[in-house]
Amino acid sequence: MEFLKINWYTGNMIIHLDTFFPNTIKKAKQLLQLVRQWCDDETKADLAEYFKEKILEIDAEIAKIKQIYPNTKAGSKEKKQCETEFKRLQRLENKYVKYLAFLNEGRC
Repeated sequence: MEFLKINWYTGNMIIHLDTFFPNTIKKAKQLLQLVRQWCDDETKADLAEYFKEKILEIDAEIAKIKQIYPNTKAGSKEKKQCETEFKRLQRLENKYVKYLAFLNEGRC
């Protein structure tokens, strides 16, 4: 799923998912409320699958960092970069997990 189309009585909106996400939880909640209200079950399932794929991609990147990290020297620039990237990926994964929870259950 590359684009999300939301139709309502007086118009519609098309969202390019890779551009919109990741976003703040507040903005994501606003969009996901519209999805829950106006989209059919198939679109919701496709969006849930998109979030799950993103989580798997992030998990794969985290696994790569976990392989590299032990082989880096303490205090090195490379070790610091691994730590920084690991933290960034964890935050990103948590966002996608929250998006998925809100889509499925209506709460983050």
